[in-house]
Amino acid sequence: LLGFRDALLDLSLKPKLEYSHFIDMCGTGGDGKSTFNISTLASLVAAGAGVKVAKHGNVSVSSSCGSSDVLKEAGLVFTNDESILNQQMKSANICYLHAPLFHPAMKYVAPIRRALGVRTFFNLLGPLVNPAQPTAQVVGVFSLEIARLFAYVLSETNLEYFVVHSLSGYDEVSLTSKWRIYGRN
Repeated sequence: LLGFRDALLDLSLKPKLEYSHFIDMCGTGGDGKSTFNISTLASLVAAGAGVKVAKHGNVSVSSSCGSSDVLKEAGLVFTNDESILNQQMKSANICYLHAPLFHPAMKYVAPIRRALGVRTFFNLLGPLVNPAQPTAQVVGVFSLEIARLFAYVLSETNLEYFVVHSLSGYDEVSLTSKWRIYGRN
């Protein structure tokens, strides 16, 4: 996973953001729980509280709603123009990086993922390849084993991070069950 992460980041278009500290919040999706896209809402709340957020995401493949689905419906026009991304960050504390615009190598994989319609290795890879390379990340994962794997992978980076898993199978904190958080801050 770490090798794939490094390779995909090497091939990505890397926007230069004018801020030295910003976060990303995302989930692996694929938990089969049909929840709304909580990480997008959490990112907007964090930005509203003054936290700089470079949210990286995509359309849904194995869940009911991806970040790009939510933001497109809200009227956001996706871009990889650095000046626009920096202006968004300056004016709203948040910019959005629609994965297909920053990972051209993935254009060959996307149709296959869509056709399969189930969770794949790329559900794991997506949250790890924000091309803006944030300094901190909160990521929700769909299983305890994957939470441990993510904690290991992220421990090999310089990121401050929290990996979250609800023991009832959600890729986020649940109010109805116990959960685990791994992290470095």
